[in-house]
This record gives sequence, C-alpha cells and structure tokens, in this order.
Amino acid sequence: MGLDDPHCCSRRSGDRSIAKVLAQVNWILGACNPSMAHHAIEMEPRVGAMLPCNVILREVDGGVEVSAIDPAASMQAIENPALHDVAGQVRDLLAEAVAAI
Repeated sequence: MGLDDPHCCSRRSGDRSIAKVLAQVNWILGACNPSMAHHAIEMEPRVGAMLPCNVILREVDGGVEVSAIDPAASMQAIENPALHDVAGQVRDLLAEAVAAI
C-alpha cells in the first residue's frame, strides 16, 4: 500500500504534512516484543502508549538509515526503577538487531 492508495492516509489539507513525512519513510516496521511489552504493562498499566514498537528504515544517500526510539530514554518520564530495567533490556535487544543489519 503506497501513498497513492486511498486507504493509506487521508488527503484532507490538514494531513498533507503527515503525507509529506510518510513520503520520506521507506518502511515502518513493527518491532514490539510481546513478552517484554506485557511485562512492562504489568508494572505500569499506562505505559502502552510509550512502548518503542516501531523501527523506521529510510533511504539516504549511500544507504539506508535505521531509526528507533531509545526505550530507556523514553521511560525516564515514568518513576519506576523496575520499568527502567526492562527498558534497558529492550534497548539492548534493539541495538543487537540494528547491529545485525
């Protein structure tokens, strides 16, 4: 499904900036680890919206850029040391995956 697909995204004028950003992104990959996500949500039920479940692949001059949110940094907003430990584990898993590319 591409940006020219009517089901991809809205074409209302307010959404043009979103479409422009999406045109620059080649792939958005789901990278959620369900067991780690479940563990984090058990510790902090409202954390679901902050889970780092996307990895962005974008074509750049000379190759492909891989981007992801640092889970440890994003979880600093929540005062829960156990959650910070899980976020550190997820960061390590993401770093391993990116290094393997």
